[in-house]
This record gives sequence, C-alpha cells and structure tokens, in this order.
Amino acid sequence: MSLRPLRDFIVVSVIKSDEKTASGLLYKPSIVEEKIVTGTVLSTGTGYLTDGGAVVPLDVQAGDTVLFNKQMSVEVKHQGETFFLLREEHVLSVIQ
Repeated sequence: MSLRPLRDFIVVSVIKSDEKTASGLLYKPSIVEEKIVTGTVLSTGTGYLTDGGAVVPLDVQAGDTVLFNKQMSVEVKHQGETFFLLREEHVLSVIQ
C-alpha cells in the first residue's frame, strides 16, 4: 500500500463482518453496527505536533485492530480497495 498519512492520521482497512447468524439466517446490521466498525490499522502518521513544535508519537500502530466511528472518517478508494482515513483521536478502542 502506498498511502502514507501525515501527522496524527491513520489508514484503516475495515474487517468485514458476516451478515449471517451461526444458523445461516441473514440479518440487517443495526444502525450502531453500521456506524461503529472494526478495522486493521495499515499505516500511521508520525504523531501529534505540540505548540512547542515537538512530535508526540501515536498510541496506535500498524497491525492494531481498532473500533472506530465510520462517520468520523474519510472513505478513500485506492488501487481498487477501500480504506478509511481518520485521526487517532477518533479511535474508540484498540482490541487486544
């Protein structure tokens, strides 16, 4: 991938969830499931820039699995794939 985010931005690829139950029934995702999504961090910027000019590194790293609000991100299509660009502050949680 050749997307390199700047400063406190990160690039995330959404992990597709099954829209079937274990028994094979189809279901429509709820509004919450459409807004809050799980993804894998593909790349990160260098970090936050303080008023004094120092760079503070980000807490998330490439390879982390995160929960984020899809509405707080920008959808980017690059080389036939869809990615989401968002600020680290819009990450709700890192899944460990």
